[in-house]
Amino acid sequence: LKKFDDQQRFNLINNICRTIFGSVVEEKINFETPEVKQLIVDGLQVIQLPEAKLQFDEGSKDDDDEADLPPEELQKMAKKTIKMAFCQAFVQVIMPQFMAMSRYLAKKRSMLQKEFRNCLAVIAESYPDELHLLFQDNAQLKLEVEADLKQKKRDERKSRVEKNRRLVQDIQEAPIPEIEQNNEKENEELPMVEVVIGEDEQV
Repeated sequence: LKKFDDQQRFNLINNICRTIFGSVVEEKINFETPEVKQLIVDGLQVIQLPEAKLQFDEGSKDDDDEADLPPEELQKMAKKTIKMAFCQAFVQVIMPQFMAMSRYLAKKRSMLQKEFRNCLAVIAESYPDELHLLFQDNAQLKLEVEADLKQKKRDERKSRVEKNRRLVQDIQEAPIPEIEQNNEKENEELPMVEVVIGEDEQV
């Protein structure tokens, strides 16, 4: 996945939707079996992998090609154009399959609905300004995904705060390094040395 370009990542997500979600919705495979439910979970987890997230790059470039890079403004425009193209493809190709799967899980009152929304939230993170397009056929699901995104951000912020708190606490409770302890002990326990001066010697 790390070597995939955006087109390959898009095709991967589309294949998962078509072969797994599509087969479930069309009841080509039995949804009630543990194996099929696990297959759905596996598919959702693959889609949520960081490596499967679209990067909207114009393509990889070698170091030797850096001199040929267009100005920064043109790069931004190109990335925006690529992003909109993939967004439209998501709306037209992938989202209908997601919506069909969402309705199917709701009809079954499946426990997988939460896992499914988490996956949608990951996709939505790539298109924060285009949620109205992605979820144009399901306003309620859009609200739920937005709520999940907000909760995810709160959880991440809380996790960072807790991590920093533990780091500070660990530093404060860390034992004094052994070398420092030895130095302090030597300074405290230096033996008294008695100097004897002969009678004929002068100090």
